[in-house]
Amino acid sequence: MVSGPAHPSTLGPLSLASVQVDVATRLGAPAKLTATGFRGLDALLLGGLRNGTSLGIVGASGSGRTAVALMLAYMAARTQAGVCFAARGLDETELVARLAARALRKSYPSSELTYGDIWSGNALGTDAVRRAVSAAVETVVEKIGQHFYFSTLTAGTSLDEWVERSVQLWARYERMVLVFDDIEGLLAPGEPLDSGLLRIGYQLKSLAEQGCSVVFTVLDVHTPLIAPTASALCRLHSQGSPGDRGRRHLEIELFKNRLGATGAVSLEVLFGATEFTEI
Repeated sequence: MVSGPAHPSTLGPLSLASVQVDVATRLGAPAKLTATGFRGLDALLLGGLRNGTSLGIVGASGSGRTAVALMLAYMAARTQAGVCFAARGLDETELVARLAARALRKSYPSSELTYGDIWSGNALGTDAVRRAVSAAVETVVEKIGQHFYFSTLTAGTSLDEWVERSVQLWARYERMVLVFDDIEGLLAPGEPLDSGLLRIGYQLKSLAEQGCSVVFTVLDVHTPLIAPTASALCRLHSQGSPGDRGRRHLEIELFKNRLGATGAVSLEVLFGATEFTEI
């Protein structure tokens, strides 16, 4: 019995003339986006974070990478996206303290309490302050508690295992944002830096392609190792350090962007309260 010719789809590469492409419903179709919380950055990203892409935040030690990543994660959760925030040097108490300091500033603009004051317990000396901080924590939980998830990265954390443990979250949300702070912490003990960071970069890229948006932070000196794998990269330029209690100038320079233009966003930031103001 002689079979008919194979279907064109089984023969490998196809000419455009042999297929039909509906541009209106396929190429260029609107994607559901997640705002970053920074209007200027959203404009450069053509609307915000999108599934299938990864955004790297690079900067020197003390430039504010964790604060920016946490702000992006917080704002994503505010839009009711599912957010997983994984970090090496940040535990859940510090994370809550950072966000509580921000909420406290919203209620009491003259507040000078930093997340360090809250985290250490030094701010809880009087009943009035204790009540205000408790109310700030409740505000944070009320706004994002149902959509924000946290995990700790340890040296050599397997991303495959991490995803396996978190996969049940993916089914609950149409938009999922995974934030990895300090990806150097994903290197296996003894793993060479060059090949290790390249491996991690491609793993994060693969994660994004499964239907989520990935944000990660990495030291500026490692940018060349991670750049080939990222959809977009932004570099932080800050005056002063996150430990300063006063306002500082911060520039977010988007210098790689597969989706749109490059450019910079200027901000005033109070790192101690995770408070950002575009200027």
